Amino acid sequence: MMWKKSLPVFLLLSSKVFAQHSPDPIHRALDRFEAAYPMEKVYLHTDKPYYAVRDTLWFKAYLVDASVHHADSANSVLYVDLFNQEEKKIIVHQRVRVTKGSASGAVTLSDSLVDGVYQLRAYTNWMLNYI
Repeated sequence: MMWKKSLPVFLLLSSKVFAQHSPDPIHRALDRFEAAYPMEKVYLHTDKPYYAVRDTLWFKAYLVDASVHHADSANSVLYVDLFNQEEKKIIVHQRVRVTKGSASGAVTLSDSLVDGVYQLRAYTNWMLNYI
């Protein structure tokens, strides 16, 4: 009885493994594209969810290879922007050094900021190719 329940799961898992190593032309084309145009991702962590004027926004960024999520050290510079969504304007623009796939920094929020929704975004120069 137990064997009958596990058989479909086993067949499903073995077909997935077989599909990953298939000599299908579509898979080969995707592998070539991924090798020619590697993609990156940035994960950005902040010290708290909400901020007020005169606060310091501390952040840590992790730059990873998008396909395998391992630390990516291809780029040594990460750009971090504080963007006002209502005015469509960059308030703060920083260049942060990436070491072994991670970077950290801080943004001091000035008195001149008005209430509103702001976006903290991080990107590399390579990522601008995919906008």
